Amino acid sequence: MMVGLLIYSYCTGERSSRRIEKYCQTDVAYKVITANQSPDHSTISRFRKNNESYLKGLFLEILRLCSEVGLVKLGNVSLDGTKIKANASLAANRKLKHLELEIDKMLSEATAKDAEEDKAFGSDKRGDEMPEDLRDRNSRISLLKACKERLEQQKAEAQKAQQDKIDHRKTKEESTGKKPRGRKPKSPEDAENKDAKANVTDPDSRIMKTRKGFVQGLNAQTVTTEQQIIVAEDVT
Repeated sequence: MMVGLLIYSYCTGERSSRRIEKYCQTDVAYKVITANQSPDHSTISRFRKNNESYLKGLFLEILRLCSEVGLVKLGNVSLDGTKIKANASLAANRKLKHLELEIDKMLSEATAKDAEEDKAFGSDKRGDEMPEDLRDRNSRISLLKACKERLEQQKAEAQKAQQDKIDHRKTKEESTGKKPRGRKPKSPEDAENKDAKANVTDPDSRIMKTRKGFVQGLNAQTVTTEQQIIVAEDVT
């Protein structure tokens, strides 16, 4: 089963053991190959490492057999044909030596991909686990409460700022006996931003516009001297 899984995965362009693990749980073709079993990425990676020399020979043998063996039972047939352009390049033709090199490259890519993801996520993690602070129900509730509190604080600050503006206008009107120019300020209730949002994963982050579109992020800033010495830094 493991041999069939690796042959199918690598021949369809998938090199990541973690994604292969995921497809074993979500993709029908992978489920058929594994008979609904779900080997984890460590098992898949370890199997390839322990059997790499055998897999190289097997891959090459499969390619040669596919080239030689007919899979259709023949009876009486009639033949006609015409030449049409294939969805393939002339440069895609390979000699035996080249096929061996491509197999080596494919297995090397799989090894490099697993090493890269082991370094990024840890060898015992798949990489798409829930964040630590969202796995527990109580921590999720705490995050949602934090978001709600921040939105309520923003609302209170906006209302206070608007009330201060109204009070200042009223004081000025009473002291001068004249109504100030300009539009009358909105009431504190109308001054709040009713479209304000809070991110439940990272409440401190904001929706920010960049040259490539909008991102959920933070603004990292540095202050430097003319000699390019960083004298201050902050993330807002």
